[in-house]
Amino acid sequence: PPPPIKLSHYGLALKDYSKEVIENQVFFRKKQIFFSLVIYCAAAGKNTQDIDCTEVLYVNKCKNRSCERGAAHRAGDAGEMTALQGVEAHEETLHGFGVTAVEILDDIGAQQLNKPVGKYFTLELPSFMDRGGENFAGAAEAVSELLRRCLPNSVGSAFIAALGNPDITPDALGNLTAAYTLVTRHLMPLPGFESFCSTALCRTGVLGTTGMESAAQIRTLVRELKPDCLIVIDALAGADPSRLCRTVQVCDSGIAPGSGVGNDREPLNRDTLGIPVAA
Repeated sequence: PPPPIKLSHYGLALKDYSKEVIENQVFFRKKQIFFSLVIYCAAAGKNTQDIDCTEVLYVNKCKNRSCERGAAHRAGDAGEMTALQGVEAHEETLHGFGVTAVEILDDIGAQQLNKPVGKYFTLELPSFMDRGGENFAGAAEAVSELLRRCLPNSVGSAFIAALGNPDITPDALGNLTAAYTLVTRHLMPLPGFESFCSTALCRTGVLGTTGMESAAQIRTLVRELKPDCLIVIDALAGADPSRLCRTVQVCDSGIAPGSGVGNDREPLNRDTLGIPVAA
């Protein structure tokens, strides 16, 4: 018979491996319960809004930045969040679309909302919007304006990181966006590009298909390119089906890839990369 496989051969401690397995089992068990409830509601003709998602979706709440970002906005209206110490919030209309703006001012506010200090914007779009449609230009302008609020006043060069797995539809947002991004870094020496911002782009893929952490790739490229800022594009996990494909969230505190599905990776922010990061 073949010799037994020992975890020590792979540099794994038994207690650490067991702990990770148990945590993953709990996470996926909760996901299974949630989808079972969704199937039940569909079969029984009940409203899925009746499901209590609190214990099902918000797994590892202290670490799950992506879900918490949405949860903070769903916790109440801007008036209720403004009542929190260390937090300022308001609602506005930008190019015809509703925006909820939340700014966490200090560590007290960060602790109350379980999010880093920074600016957070949620843009609500119509349920159906075609590229080139009546409202499309206004939506693009709104996203652009919110992105400018999260970046330094003067940006000469920007590095754009498109995260996610292009082979999985819910995780393909970064790569889909990359296909429509104008890259100019290699064109800057040419006449006619003096007024353009120098942009470079990286599709990081995911650890399972590249063998490399997204943060490691981005950190290496940031050191090489020395951009003024980093713009990260990724899909977020959400608990409200009505927000799917119609909610854009922009912040200046960076992002923790994978946190929306309980698979936290190294965060991408000013502390880890040394430059402003908008996500």
